[in-house]
Amino acid sequence: MRRAFARAVFATGLLFGLTVAGPASGTPASAVEQQPVDEGSWSLVGDPGEHITAGRSLAFSAGHDRLRAYGDPDGSHVGLRVEAADGGSWSVDLAVAPGTKLTPGTYTGATLYDPFNGNGPGTGPALDLTGAGGFCRSMDADFTVTKVKLGTNGWVEDFDASFDGRCDGATAAAHGRVHLRNRPAPPVLRVSVTAARDAVVTADGLVTVHGTATCSKPADLDVFGRLDQKRSAGAVTSYYGAIVACVPGKPVPWRAVTDPTVSARFTTGPAEVSTQAWTTDRDLTLQISVPAVVTKLRLTRPGRPEAVASRR
Repeated sequence: MRRAFARAVFATGLLFGLTVAGPASGTPASAVEQQPVDEGSWSLVGDPGEHITAGRSLAFSAGHDRLRAYGDPDGSHVGLRVEAADGGSWSVDLAVAPGTKLTPGTYTGATLYDPFNGNGPGTGPALDLTGAGGFCRSMDADFTVTKVKLGTNGWVEDFDASFDGRCDGATAAAHGRVHLRNRPAPPVLRVSVTAARDAVVTADGLVTVHGTATCSKPADLDVFGRLDQKRSAGAVTSYYGAIVACVPGKPVPWRAVTDPTVSARFTTGPAEVSTQAWTTDRDLTLQISVPAVVTKLRLTRPGRPEAVASRR
């Protein structure tokens, strides 16, 4: 299954182009997801008969409940998820049209926040509220943002807001106030991967490729790629993959064997290896992509490293 995934992702890398030469460097590929809140609170009061709160008054805090926040990289959205001490789950999302910034100010006429449908029927402000198993199919809300500061890839550093939301056409409203404070976003994980210019091919045509990986923080890297060799009888292509426990401070070696299911076999001589990697920044819950790099190498038989040196 891992090889199949590697082939699919590698094909995507080919579609968007390869980087030739030097090491591949990792870059963020997705938004921050549900970071823990250092300091925060959320008070929620429902009018009698209000759908989500059932008319109750509720209060959540980082010291008592589990609060997790996240924002969109473009600055258009901030969300808060709560796993309450009593076992209940609650959430609120405040947003403006994608591509615009959620800035301090008052927003009126907010519709239901629905990221799968462009924030609902309109392109203006949007809000969503869920709790105790209840959710809204439509929303009419007003909210005021008094402070918002987002760091790397939507990391929520500061956020203060209040809102009044009426769910599913009701006149009863839920009234909320959110206060979030977090440390600055940690540095994004930096990763590079290289492939060596030599590899060993067995009499059966299986190739062991190798190289090194470096990282700025501990990470589990999924290193994978493709090996190509041009022969008089036609081109030979195979895929490989390896898991690397990368630690900062020095290059970490990786090694992988090509997929044995290909019908044609590799032999000694020149070849070309394309290498890339995926991983997750554990601090930011952020996917990191290392784009493909092409390296020219020579395949030799086991026990004959001198052949590589003599032909460079």
